[in-house]
Amino acid sequence: MIDLIFPFHLRFWMNLKMFRKNAQRALQLLDLENKDVSLKICDDDEMRALNRKYRGIDKTTDVLSFSMDFKEPQSNNEYLGDIMISFQTANKQARAHHQSLETEMLFLFIHGLLHLIGYDHETLDDERKMFSRQEEILFKITGKSNE
Repeated sequence: MIDLIFPFHLRFWMNLKMFRKNAQRALQLLDLENKDVSLKICDDDEMRALNRKYRGIDKTTDVLSFSMDFKEPQSNNEYLGDIMISFQTANKQARAHHQSLETEMLFLFIHGLLHLIGYDHETLDDERKMFSRQEEILFKITGKSNE
């Protein structure tokens, strides 16, 4: 299950119902449909503060993941963690990639999910594996590539 937290105005910028459906599909494709995750869509200021606090980098970024990995008492589901996406940065990247905001947000959500289950891009080999998996999942859901 995805707990989606977003600013009110975002309802006018993107199709949240379609995004939620596609995000749920990403969970299924990663065999995580019985896992819980929280997704908060924030602005660049909040993202910059989080990036500074948790990574020591004083600038905004597109997506951050915070792994939790515990059992939810109410549902008994495993809670993977929190994903934060900057709406403003995602919107800029969507325009740069000539794609919809929904597709860019989904791409970033998949990236965050992969981090929560142990993928990273610290080495070139790890980066290739992670980005390949990210593109594969995005393509299965949308029929589009982010490249």
